[in-house]
Amino acid sequence: MKNYKQTYRPVYTSKEKKKKYKPGKITFREDGPQSITQFVEIARKQLWKSEMNFFNGLVVYEWIRTRIIYDGFSLESSAQSKTCGINYNIAVAYIFKNLVGFDVSGIYWSKCWTRSLTSYVHEFFPDLKIGNPIEEDFKYPFKCMNLECLYFVKDMDERIDLLKHGDENEMTYAEFMDYVINYYKNKNEELGCDKYEYYFADYNPACIKKII
Repeated sequence: MKNYKQTYRPVYTSKEKKKKYKPGKITFREDGPQSITQFVEIARKQLWKSEMNFFNGLVVYEWIRTRIIYDGFSLESSAQSKTCGINYNIAVAYIFKNLVGFDVSGIYWSKCWTRSLTSYVHEFFPDLKIGNPIEEDFKYPFKCMNLECLYFVKDMDERIDLLKHGDENEMTYAEFMDYVINYYKNKNEELGCDKYEYYFADYNPACIKKII
């Protein structure tokens, strides 16, 4: 992966963006942190913990979904559910809904952003096919890159290299987004075509979409 120089104007870490932030206008409720430093520390720690719990749930979900063999058909990942035929899907849906008591998709597969995060599971943990995340520790590979960062580069060919770079440089979410935006714009310019574009919708976080 080529590390381009910062040639495009930052979107999220610009001086103009910072000027709009007025620290003197911040106050806090009595039952919580009483300074921005305390707030940031608590929020960062607890949200990271919550996201790691959710990602661990994704890993367990993938493991559970790929354990069933029905009439000779099984999944390598939940993304392949349509390749096993209607009889397989009907049977698995019955097992989950009627016996297990959960939807076969549920919160881990029914939304665009969760499906995108699930696409990382087998890339991070190729041993999941033979391992057991209930009994073994499948450690999340980054210390700074959160799930929003994963989603932001979900469609990019260089997504793992970009995440590694962001993690090695301990980038915040905003810093990582600006780095990736500069990267994809330089990449498009180098290729002479629009391979990637910035995409934002009210119901999902921002991301970079692959066009070609």
